[in-house]
This record gives sequence, structure tokens and C-alpha cells, in this order.
Amino acid sequence: MYPPTEDQQMLLTQEEIAKFRRFLSLQESGEAGRKEFDLAKPPVPAYQFREFPFVMYNHRTRQTRPARNHQEREEMTAQGWSVEPFENPQERAEILSPAEYGEARKMDALLKMSPEKLERLLALAESGETQPAEPEPDNAPKRRTK
Repeated sequence: MYPPTEDQQMLLTQEEIAKFRRFLSLQESGEAGRKEFDLAKPPVPAYQFREFPFVMYNHRTRQTRPARNHQEREEMTAQGWSVEPFENPQERAEILSPAEYGEARKMDALLKMSPEKLERLLALAESGETQPAEPEPDNAPKRRTK
């Protein structure tokens, strides 16, 4: 081997060259200590199932509380807590009778009315005059004036 030139001696020592070669071999083997990832989407650890804490539901008071172990879960069950979640009121679809449906449509139309129209309708009702059978919603097409 030829002796290093002055330029080569100034750049890297033999020890630095050896460190650099070890670093390159680690990078090429894929066993590098650091892995690249997108900062916008950092790596997420894999999901591991854990039985506890377990959410318990009290249907009388509509409270939730975690049970931290099997013994606490059994104690809460004995006190009236349940593993079943609360009933979702949106899942309970009630069928309306035709009369209830008609009343719901009237209320919906009243809610969609402009405040001015609603005030006129209320004034008619208070004065005892006959009111329209079903209020018209305010989303009727508007007429253009020149």
C-alpha cells in the first residue's frame, strides 16, 4: 500500500475510515439503529389486546366506570353494573301514527318559517281568527319585482 498523500491525511484518519466503513456496513445490512419515517405519519405500535381496564355501565344512573381487574368487575356486577352499553335512542325507531305524523309535519313547517310569518300566524291564533290548516314552509319560490 502506498503512503497517504498530504490531502488524504488531512481528510480522514485510519480510525475514522474504519468507523465510516462499519457505519456503511450497518446501513447496507439493514440493521441500522434508526429507521426513516414520514413525520406526518409516525409509526404506530401494533394493537395488543388487554382485557382490563374494562368499561362497566350503570343503567339506573347512566354512569360508566372502568373495572381495573377481574375481582373489581365481579364486585361491580354484584352492585348492579352491567357489561352491556346504554341503549342508543337513535337506534330505537318509533313508528308514528298518521295523526302524530301530521302533527310532526306541522311542527316542522313552523320551525322552517321565517320569524315574520310565524308572528303573523301566532297573532291570528291569539285573536281567535281561523288559521290555515297547515302552515306553509318559507322555502317557496320568491317572485321577482322590477
